[in-house]
Amino acid sequence: MDQVLATMQASKLRRATREKTLEDFIHVKLPDNAKHRLEIKLVGVKSSEFVRTTEQGLRLFTKYQTTVHKERADEADYDSFKGFLIDSPLKVRAASRRPQRSP
Repeated sequence: MDQVLATMQASKLRRATREKTLEDFIHVKLPDNAKHRLEIKLVGVKSSEFVRTTEQGLRLFTKYQTTVHKERADEADYDSFKGFLIDSPLKVRAASRRPQRSP
């Protein structure tokens, strides 16, 4: 019986600590009073929301680069921020009106 319980606990721990995909975070059901939520928005660089939040985004980018990557604050400047967040090899195209089906 002890071995069965140990196996069950190990299995539960593996499930709880497994790597999570972005979809795992997006589709998780959170309580209404959750302290943290992941919110993803795709906005254009000329949108009012992007313009309104650029300074806040730059501060967050600078804090992340200096804390995690140990860059100097002057290295995490607007050009770096722009290269990270704005410049993209992705091609822009208009969204279709019909949702695409998964294969």
